[in-house]
Amino acid sequence: MNIVHDKPPNWDELVAAFPRAAELSRLYCAWGDRIYSIAGDTPPPEIMAHEYVHCARQKDDVRGWWRRYIDDPVFRLKEEVQAHKAEFARIALGVRDRNRRARLLSVTATRLAAPLYGGVISYQDALCLLRA
Repeated sequence: MNIVHDKPPNWDELVAAFPRAAELSRLYCAWGDRIYSIAGDTPPPEIMAHEYVHCARQKDDVRGWWRRYIDDPVFRLKEEVQAHKAEFARIALGVRDRNRRARLLSVTATRLAAPLYGGVISYQDALCLLRA
């Protein structure tokens, strides 16, 4: 997995579809076998796990995957639930305290329900899907 410190090739499309993306100082985007870091930093391990899911799902049709991701909120939600589950699994790795795990799950659900993804899910629904 290569980290590229730049905007992804479809940056203009992303900002047009998700205007909040342009406001974020830390944003990562999967594109084939690369993870783009807008801020030029290295993603933390839980974000690497998240973006790796997207990279694996894009397979040989990166542009087609992104087109569907941008245009189809149901597809986008399905993809993000899988990626956020991987993110939570990585961030909660080795955490045995159930209260701390619950807080980490809450943080992950908050990210999944964020306006960045087009507001396709509520926080409560995000919690339920991430627990499944």
